[in-house]
Amino acid sequence: MSNIFKNTVKSFTSDITGEEKEYRVNNAVWIYMEELFDYTQSKFDEQLQTDGNTAMVKFATAVMKANGLDVTFEEVAENTTPYQAIKFYNDFFDIAFNPPVEDLKEKAKKTKAEVQKDKA
Repeated sequence: MSNIFKNTVKSFTSDITGEEKEYRVNNAVWIYMEELFDYTQSKFDEQLQTDGNTAMVKFATAVMKANGLDVTFEEVAENTTPYQAIKFYNDFFDIAFNPPVEDLKEKAKKTKAEVQKDKA
C-alpha cells in the first residue's frame, strides 16, 4: 500500500506500560473501539457517564492497538490504576482537540495587529 499522507499526526508520551512510549493521536482508535468493544463515539460518551473507569481502560486498549501494540483489555485492566487510565485518556484528548501552539501564536499575532490598527 502506498502512503499518500505526508503529514505527521501529533503524539503524546506515556509510561502506562511501565516504559515510556510515544502514542500517535489519530482516528484509528475509533476503528478499534468499534471492533473490540462495539463502541461508537456516542456509545463511548454514554459509557463514560455510567462506568468511566472501564470506558477509559477500553479507550487505552484501543489507543495501544491503534499504535501497533499486541494487548488485551484484560491486560490493560489488570496492570493499570484508575489514575493511569484517566491520565492516558486526558493526555490523548489534550493533543487531539487542542490546537498546536503555533496556531495559537499566529492567532494572537493577528489579534494584536487588529487591536493596534483599531487604536490608530
